[in-house]
Amino acid sequence: MRFLHIADMHFDAPFASKDALTAKKLREEQLIAFRRAVEYCDENGIPLVLVAGDMFDCRYASVSTAYAVCDIMRSSSARFVIAPGNHDPYTEKGIYDSVKFPENAAIFRTERISKISIPDLNTDIYGFAFTGDRMETSPLGGSLRPDPRSINILLCHGSLNDADSPYCPITAADISASGCDYAALGHIHKGDREPLSVGRCYYAYSGCLMGRSFDECGEKGGLDVTVEKDTGVLDLSARFVRFSDTRYEAVSVDVTGCLGDGEAAERIRRYIDENRLSDAFLRVTLTGNTDPEVELSERVIEKLIGAERAEVRDATLPVYDTKALESDLSLRGAFYRSLLPKLKSEDIRERETAERALRYGMEALDK
Repeated sequence: MRFLHIADMHFDAPFASKDALTAKKLREEQLIAFRRAVEYCDENGIPLVLVAGDMFDCRYASVSTAYAVCDIMRSSSARFVIAPGNHDPYTEKGIYDSVKFPENAAIFRTERISKISIPDLNTDIYGFAFTGDRMETSPLGGSLRPDPRSINILLCHGSLNDADSPYCPITAADISASGCDYAALGHIHKGDREPLSVGRCYYAYSGCLMGRSFDECGEKGGLDVTVEKDTGVLDLSARFVRFSDTRYEAVSVDVTGCLGDGEAAERIRRYIDENRLSDAFLRVTLTGNTDPEVELSERVIEKLIGAERAEVRDATLPVYDTKALESDLSLRGAFYRSLLPKLKSEDIRERETAERALRYGMEALDK
């Protein structure tokens, strides 16, 4: 049996850091990514889609978007099972209660573990729903006693191995004790490229369907999972599939020796081309050492790069004549010597902080 595991779409997320036009476009791209995922299932004969929570961002989700999502599901031959999460809890008059979902979509509705059976796929899906924006304790205590002849899946939105989390804290022991073959997890936006295992159960976070910020870097999509138990022995394989064109990437580019904005921009353009990042929202941090006389402009470099979705941050450090500064009797020398213990620190963070302090202090003293 084959299924697609996805989660954390956050339809209608506000994209508050973007301008209104870009935010609208990104919300449209969320739906495009979901449509691609559903089309992928139809094209590859995948009969089941598991949504491990936070399909919507209910603080902002509109009924029109919910209808659009339902239309995409309704047009598919696949079946959908949804476990509402902390951002889209199942509540009276909430998004799941306000819209009639298609017949090929089943939704868990309570915080108690329940089972959705799909006999023609020999599959039982165990899950639950958030009914508010928090769930202090997990409903997974004890074994579910699933039928070992069936393919048993746990569909769960929660925080793994984080006992203090208010978002359904679960443990690897909970997953193992469930007796399921695979735990389809949601809530953590950084996905697993391959399932892990505990006891006889495999588990994975699929990650979010589309990144929304530099906290969610990299390619995003879902897990195409195949499970077989024909011989009574579990055989499971999974592979990541990218569905979203939108991605965020944070990179560092060494601009040591560059004498101005033009040279720095050229080095960044070369890095973008070599790493095929032209389609990404980019945060480029400039690193390395430059001549103290060189002043790099982040805004000018952004324009010179020619990338529509790039921002530049200058973290370069000027190269100073340290021997001269050690014997310099002026305020410049005294300032340098005061920082010297931290500049030689074994703690890399302390050393980097001291290097930045030296740069800004010298710039101020030179004015």
